[in-house]
Amino acid sequence: IGSAPSRSRFPATMQQKAGPSAAGAPRKLTIKPLRTAPKLPANFEQATWAKLLDAVRAVHGKRAVNHSLEELYRGVEDMCVQHMAARTYDKLQAECEAHVEASIEALQTPDTSAFLSLVHGCWSAHCEEMLTLRSIFLYLDRTYVMQSAARRSLWEMGLHS
Repeated sequence: IGSAPSRSRFPATMQQKAGPSAAGAPRKLTIKPLRTAPKLPANFEQATWAKLLDAVRAVHGKRAVNHSLEELYRGVEDMCVQHMAARTYDKLQAECEAHVEASIEALQTPDTSAFLSLVHGCWSAHCEEMLTLRSIFLYLDRTYVMQSAARRSLWEMGLHS
């Protein structure tokens, strides 16, 4: 029985160039700090909020959202990591309150049975919208809102708008 040739995950050229440290001495890995600290783009907050605002308005208007939900979620996460969570929450709250006020104005009708039907439809739509918005702004809800006693969760914010 002959010995099988040695098979390696690396091509022969890489094995030959491995050098003296391949003989058994471990190589030392050195991690150097960045030369300059990474900086945010000047319009990061405005651009990210514009994307999120477009999504919020699309959800409220029952339109398709132009960006993927993952991209929007990451935008919210980036805003929170960059200490913009309070402003993001306040802007979202103002947008939701404006939408609720517009929805209430649309409920004006003299017919009571039609009114109840309109309220039911409006409430169902509002609950669906808040679930969608909560899935987009979940990072904000789980990090900033849960750590702040003065802030309501996004679901409660939607109930009290």
